[in-house]
Amino acid sequence: DHNNANEMKNGGQRYVTILMYLKTPIRGGSTHFPEVGVAVPAIEGNAILFYNLNYHFETDPHALHASYPVEEGEKWAAVKWM
Repeated sequence: DHNNANEMKNGGQRYVTILMYLKTPIRGGSTHFPEVGVAVPAIEGNAILFYNLNYHFETDPHALHASYPVEEGEKWAAVKWM
């Protein structure tokens, strides 16, 4: 749904996401952006900022992301949606 109709019913779509890593896992836990072929390692003190919408305020498929499993240790993160 590129026009965000469902999100607008609930107050609107997030425009920007900031993902902050608070603890580095021993192994695994990267954040993967499959549409652009990038995996960002979960390193304490680092952050990722990305836009969820394009300049037409439609969902940007490049923002699709997921966390790889933590294989060893713990990953702590904080997220701010705007």
